[in-house]
Amino acid sequence: MFQHAIEVDSSYAAAYASLGWTYVVEWVWFWSEDPHGLEQALHLAQKAVTLNAACPYAHTLLADVYLLQKRHARAIAEVKRAIALDPACAQCSVSLARILTFAGRPQEAIGLVERAMRLDPAFAAYYAADSGHAYRLLGRYEVASAEPKRALLHNPNLFFARTNLALVYNELGRKEEARAELAKGLRFTPYASLQRAQQMMPYTDQAKVEQLLTVLHQAGVG
Repeated sequence: MFQHAIEVDSSYAAAYASLGWTYVVEWVWFWSEDPHGLEQALHLAQKAVTLNAACPYAHTLLADVYLLQKRHARAIAEVKRAIALDPACAQCSVSLARILTFAGRPQEAIGLVERAMRLDPAFAAYYAADSGHAYRLLGRYEVASAEPKRALLHNPNLFFARTNLALVYNELGRKEEARAELAKGLRFTPYASLQRAQQMMPYTDQAKVEQLLTVLHQAGVG
């Protein structure tokens, strides 16, 4: 559909950005084994920004690609451009929260997610996966387990929420529950591997990456 929109109007920036998001989702949910998916997303994001520098959606996509490339400072700068263009953009706030969390600044992220929930209450449950991530890194495990459960009621196949819930259980010493939670998520991630997970997880703290890899390995991911 997005490719068709580009064929109809090759100057339609939002179509390039939307197509770019499909590559990002495939990458982070392990839906594709294409090693060049992130490069495709970057190309499409840059094209969208070139066509329309006032499109916050394009800047947010570019920020998320930079995050996945572990270019945290550029990601933060890019999503702040998106927020400046549209201060009421809930997804922009969540993207900044996600980047800050991976960059080791989870305390700053929580207020941004809460703001996004107020701006777009219809997606509040979905955004709870990101607040749960931040709370886990802060060691606030009660709310860190409640938030992903809330997200999973909204979308039971949300792998990011399953992973964070499994990590909470693991940190609490509930190993069997952690493995069971990950097993549920892995049913929908056909190309999950330890190598891909290591490439994908953009934590600035390598210990957080190793923690995730250990839990994935315990769940049978090779």
